[in-house]
Amino acid sequence: MYKILIALFFVSLSVQAHQADASTVMLVEQDNGSWVLQISGALTAFQHEIKTMYPVQEYKTPEEFKEMVIAHVKNNLSFLFNDKVNYKIKSAQVKLGHETKVVFELSGIPENLKNVVVKNTIFKEIYKNQSTLLLFKNGFTKTRFVLNNENQHTLNLKVEEHSFISAPTEGKRDYSTLYVVGSVVFLLGVVNYFWMSYKEKKPLQVVKKS
Repeated sequence: MYKILIALFFVSLSVQAHQADASTVMLVEQDNGSWVLQISGALTAFQHEIKTMYPVQEYKTPEEFKEMVIAHVKNNLSFLFNDKVNYKIKSAQVKLGHETKVVFELSGIPENLKNVVVKNTIFKEIYKNQSTLLLFKNGFTKTRFVLNNENQHTLNLKVEEHSFISAPTEGKRDYSTLYVVGSVVFLLGVVNYFWMSYKEKKPLQVVKKS
C-alpha cells in the first residue's frame, strides 16, 4: 500500500509538470553522498521562457535549445547552504519531452546542514507560476514545499531534528508610499517658500483718494 501511495504521488507530480504554470524541483542525496538536482516542467514553459528572456538569441537545433535551458536554469535557480556555501555543478543534461527535465550532478554541499535558502525564478514570465520543492537527504524526513508569488519564490529552510522546516524570510519593505508622501510635502514646502518670498518682495500699492 505504501509503494502504491508513493507511485501515485509521483504520478501527480508528473501531471503537474505538463501544466505550464507548475514545475517541480528535486534535490536528492545519493547513497554515496553526492547530490542530484532535477527540475521538471512542461516543454512549452521552457520554450516560453527562452523565447521571452532571449528574444534576439534564437536556437536552431535541439542542442542549442538545451544549452540555453541549462544557462537559464543556472541563472534563475539558486541554493545557499549554511548561510555561505554554494554548490558546484559537475555535469548537466536536458531530457526533452512534454515533461522536460534538467538534471545537474552537484558537489560541495555540506554534510552537516543547518539551513538552506532556495530561490527559483526559472518560470518568472509565466503568470501565477509555482514550483514544488522536494528535499531528500539521507536520514532526514522527506519534505515538500511550494514556491510561489506569496513567498516571492524564495524559501528559508532550517534543520530541526533531521527535518527541514520553513523559517520566516525577511521581506523587502515597500517604501513607495513613503516616497510619494515625502515628495508631495517637499514640493508644497518649495511652493510655500517661493510664495512667501514673492509676497515679501511685492511693493505695496497706494490707493489714491479721489
